[in-house]
Amino acid sequence: VPVNKKVAYGMEIFPYEEATEIIKKAEKIALGQCQCRFSVRKCNAPLDVCILLDNWADFLTERKLARLIDVEEAIDALKRSEKAGLVHTTTNTKTSVPYICNCCSCCCFMLRGVTELGHRSLASSRFIASVNRDDCIGCEQCISMCQFGAIKIDDDNVASVSLENCVGCGLCASACPEDAISMIQRKDTFEPYEKGSELLTDIAKNRH
Repeated sequence: VPVNKKVAYGMEIFPYEEATEIIKKAEKIALGQCQCRFSVRKCNAPLDVCILLDNWADFLTERKLARLIDVEEAIDALKRSEKAGLVHTTTNTKTSVPYICNCCSCCCFMLRGVTELGHRSLASSRFIASVNRDDCIGCEQCISMCQFGAIKIDDDNVASVSLENCVGCGLCASACPEDAISMIQRKDTFEPYEKGSELLTDIAKNRH
């Protein structure tokens, strides 16, 4: 899920692509610990930013593994996650979203699959980072924020984005002090599944 405040002006971002809209549609919201970071502990990013929705919120609060919160506290968790350089991730579906994880590539098993094994399809949004070369000052803030090695500084001291490595999380754009980076639509996009059951069925069919 991209940091939508940096999506290029005039570009449509759908409700299922926007973390705040996903949260606002939920009937119940809970906050729990990130089990990846709790288990692996390779960084000091916040633990209490795992957002559970509806049935998952019920399931984990009943077992004392999360606590119910309101929309404002959930959005605050998103903001804290962005400040810490965490990637918003969720299921590849339009409806019935069960959670929003805020992940790091050193602890999260899914993002480690992207960075360590090169499985880019495990995490990708409809967007990709785009640099306005006239505004970029080559400060490298975007490089320090990117977890996927998708940005480098070229010979002209301007940031350059790798189309192959960028997953479209938008953290580089959020970190840019000159607002020189925005998120634009990829040419090769994949339409998300309507429901989680369709996603699981397709995964089962394509297992080798």
